[in-house]
Amino acid sequence: MIAALGTERNRPRVRNGLIAFASALALLAGALYVVMPTHVALAVTVSVEHRADAPGGIEVLYGYATDVGGKPMQGVRIAADSDARDGGRNRVMLVSGRDGTYRRQVKLAAGTYVLTVDGPGLGHRSGDDTADIRVLIEPGNAYRISVRQLRRGAFSFLPVISY
Repeated sequence: MIAALGTERNRPRVRNGLIAFASALALLAGALYVVMPTHVALAVTVSVEHRADAPGGIEVLYGYATDVGGKPMQGVRIAADSDARDGGRNRVMLVSGRDGTYRRQVKLAAGTYVLTVDGPGLGHRSGDDTADIRVLIEPGNAYRISVRQLRRGAFSFLPVISY
């Protein structure tokens, strides 16, 4: 390709131009990585504790919500909706208090539930501010729902030959 661009005398100029272009592209990608805004996302984990002493098959939903810095997060909303088509009768709503905790004893029908979690002040602007997770609810168990707010940024990978 370089041979078709000119004489022997122009080859170093063409090569240097291509190297300069590739370097400028790498610098631009690096600058964009630095100035790109980060987004907030929610990470949700659910763990199950089997309780043999549960009275009458009552389930306990509890947990703790923290922000990016690990501090308690007030106003986190967790909606547990039955996956069955029951007209919303099996809906439970939890909201974290000032100390970031929430706890509720409920009597739910056994089955799969969808937990929808969203943080305070985030609303539903994008997919990053909510988290959905499916959980199998069985009578008499305790479900610890942990919510962590994460900062999510961009990551780019440049091929080794571009360095």
